[in-house]
Order: sequence, then C-alpha cells, then structure tokens
Amino acid sequence: MFQKKRIANMKKIKYTSSVDVWALGCILAEFALRRPLFEGHSDLEQISLICKVLGTPNKARWASWDEMPDAGKIVFEENGGEQDWRRIVPNASDSLIAHLKRHLKWEAADRLTADQLTRLPFSQSTLTDIRYIPCKRRSVFYLPKALRRL
Repeated sequence: MFQKKRIANMKKIKYTSSVDVWALGCILAEFALRRPLFEGHSDLEQISLICKVLGTPNKARWASWDEMPDAGKIVFEENGGEQDWRRIVPNASDSLIAHLKRHLKWEAADRLTADQLTRLPFSQSTLTDIRYIPCKRRSVFYLPKALRRL
C-alpha cells in the first residue's frame, strides 16, 4: 500500500512529481514482491514500515524533515538505517534494486526526476527484470498466464 500524498509528503503543503516517483517505486516493488511493499493499515503503521526499510528520518537521511508540518508530533527510535534491498525484494534483478533505491528516499530532493529515471538501464529494458514467482494468493497486480512470459 502506498499513500503517496499523505505518507511520502507527510502533509507537506507543496505536492510535487517526486511524490509520484515515490509511488512508482512502491508499485515496482509490489510487482516484484507480488504484495505491497509497505502494507500499513494506518498512517502510523505505514510510517513504521517505511522506517524499517529506509531507516528512521533524521537530518542525514531527510534534510528537510524539520520543515514538515507533523515532524514535531512524531518521535522515532533510531533503527540502524536503510536495510539491504536484496533482502527486501529478493527476486529483483540488480537493475531493479538500483532503480528502487533511486525512487524510495526520504528526502524528495534526493529522488531522481521522472526524466532522469527513464535514462536508467531498468527503464530502457522490458519488464524482464521483474521475475515471475508464483504465489498461493493473487496479488493486486495479478497477471494472466499469457502475460507471465514478460
């Protein structure tokens, strides 16, 4: 689940395309995982799940954190930083992992623009970088058998 405007921008007044870049990263991860990357059922649970992957927000990871309207309302316990993406999305190719790292960053200014992302190797390929792995339940992005050869 990705609540792009509410979570990625944390109610920041200005909505920019960097929020869409975040959302696309979540969708690509969901394709690879066949389940949502951050499957929170409330704002706080969603933020907690993001913290487990990206590390807790601080000045080093999110320079503009203090400028966020809700920053003073939430206190995070430091959790050690960004996790290994290979463990988070184990069936992803190296180019997909590199792509996700450029999408999913706390600081919006640190994310590549949509135009920059289209120049990366993953964007130049077909979706063969996302390997099909059967699962017992259908995902949100269920592919019919005819399309699984991608």
